[in-house]
Amino acid sequence: GMKSYDVLVYLKNIYLALKEMNIENIIFDFSIYSYAKYYTGIIFEIYVSNLSKSIVSGGRSDKLFAYYGKNYDDVGFGLDIDLLTKYALDNLLINVDEIKYLSIFDDESFVFAVKNSEKLINDGIVVNSLGDVKLEDAINYAKENGYSAVLEYKNNDVKKWEVM
Repeated sequence: GMKSYDVLVYLKNIYLALKEMNIENIIFDFSIYSYAKYYTGIIFEIYVSNLSKSIVSGGRSDKLFAYYGKNYDDVGFGLDIDLLTKYALDNLLINVDEIKYLSIFDDESFVFAVKNSEKLINDGIVVNSLGDVKLEDAINYAKENGYSAVLEYKNNDVKKWEVM
C-alpha cells in the first residue's frame, strides 16, 4: 500500500488539479466512512451552498469490475437528483415559466417519440417521459406537476392533450 508521505503527495496533486479547474473550498476529511465495501481508494462528496447533505458522492473502486470478470480501475459517483432539483428550484436556477410537456408512448412508438422530443427540446420546450402508462394517469401527473400538455404516442403518431 501507499506510505503516508505518498498519500499526502497524491492528495496534494488532486488539490492542485482541482484548484487549476477553479474548484474552491476543497476539504480533505479523513473521517468520511462508506458502508460500500467496494471502495479501494479515495472517496468524495460534493456539496453546494446552504445544503447539509451532499449532492454527489462516489469514489475509487478498482475491484468493482472484478465481479464481472474484468480488471479495470474505476472511479464512480452517484447523484442525488431529488436534492439537486429541489436546490435548483429553491434557488431559481430552473425557470418555472418554461413550457413543459409530458410524453407517454407504446413500445413501437419509442423511436418516433424520442425523435419528436428532441425537436421540441431544441425549440426550448422541456420534455419528460413516463413511458408506457395510461393516459388518465399521465394527465393527472401532468396536472400535479405543472405540465401544460401530455403527448400520447401511439402507432408512430402523436396526439397532444392540453392540461389545465
